Amino acid sequence: MLSVDLAEELIEMNALDEAETLLGFYRDIVGASTHSQPEGPYRDARLQLVEGALADARGDRSHALEKLGKAFDTYRKLGLQRSAVVAACRLTALGETEPRVYAEQVLRNTHDRYWVKARLVAPSSEIRLTEAQADVLRLVAAGRTNKEIATARGISFFRARNVVADLLAIFGATNRAELGRVAATHGLVPTAAGQRMRLRKDAARVG
Repeated sequence: MLSVDLAEELIEMNALDEAETLLGFYRDIVGASTHSQPEGPYRDARLQLVEGALADARGDRSHALEKLGKAFDTYRKLGLQRSAVVAACRLTALGETEPRVYAEQVLRNTHDRYWVKARLVAPSSEIRLTEAQADVLRLVAAGRTNKEIATARGISFFRARNVVADLLAIFGATNRAELGRVAATHGLVPTAAGQRMRLRKDAARVG
């Protein structure tokens, strides 16, 4: 699965052709899915999730919906709630309503033992973010739009939107404002008051 993980990082950097090449290489190596093997369905779903992200980054909504939908269905059948919610959040970003209902139902039960990472009471030590996710989180907390995040990070709008969707799933938040508040309680971003104080200091320094 390392090739798939690397492909996802390439998509984040907007290196879409390289990601497609890597995914094609992975498909050739793995070949047809062997569902008799325990990892078969999970492996396929993980691949479809990243293929969906790539299609979305290319602006191919129908292909993205197809791949993400298959990943979402497989994760649900396997009982992998966190992975299912990640797929659901990405589908929701594309305008799908059924996955949104599923995600909201799961997020209302944040005490569920299957959802340790997304619990609002989880200590920040349990939350592991990539450098890119941490940067996007700070930008979201600062009130930046997906378009502004994409510009600041040098990534596509579609990738910025997907990273935000992933963060919503990780923190069990239902909107960007809640995401900022929850992240602040974990000490991962400045509080709103802290941000306002910093802005006043910056303004005073400029003045």
